[in-house]
Amino acid sequence: MNWKKTVPVAILVLIVLVLRTVSFSPLQNRRIQLKATSSAREPSPMGQGQVIQPLVKGKVIPLLAENSEKFQTELKQFSNLNSIVLKGADQESEFHKLLEDPFLIQKSQQILADSNQQPFSEKNQELRKSAIDFMEQAIDWQDNPKRNQVLSHLKNLLEIRVSELEIPGEQKGSLGGDRIELFGILAEAEPSAAKKILEGASGTRDEKLYLYALDMYGLKEKVLGESI
Repeated sequence: MNWKKTVPVAILVLIVLVLRTVSFSPLQNRRIQLKATSSAREPSPMGQGQVIQPLVKGKVIPLLAENSEKFQTELKQFSNLNSIVLKGADQESEFHKLLEDPFLIQKSQQILADSNQQPFSEKNQELRKSAIDFMEQAIDWQDNPKRNQVLSHLKNLLEIRVSELEIPGEQKGSLGGDRIELFGILAEAEPSAAKKILEGASGTRDEKLYLYALDMYGLKEKVLGESI
């Protein structure tokens, strides 16, 4: 083996790995590590109760089917740009335009609030994963003019009790996984709001999901002032 050629290659690989790591937010790094070792989308089946309709800013809304293709196309554009570690100036500009796009913000909130997606499928699940990533990036961009709006949508989502939804166990488990990730995003961005959501869920099975999220993402001390 020619070590003179091997060492520079090894150093280059190390540099790429470091760049990939530092380009993500702390919560993203924890989520990436978690996905590499376990599945956050398979919590235990939860209890059943009253069906709760999707919310936007605390109001019941219908889930509109129109513009579905437009939403999926733009969400794919976001995912493609999000996967680029070192973005060029034009790519960064396009990425930010998507993160402040009112249409993408509202539709992402709607699909994550929809507990009646039929049929339940891997495609729908992947779409929700991308919507979660979108909300996280929209919040992570501190200068996003729509950041507070996205945070408001996120809080409304977390006030929907997954444990009270009348849906099949598999679907409830997947939505529970969504809530774990969403609560982690809120806990990282706005700990006081996460604590309030947690207190509001006291005594419910959703409380267990949120406490699990704090443990899993190492955010218990940040939100509750308790050491892990």
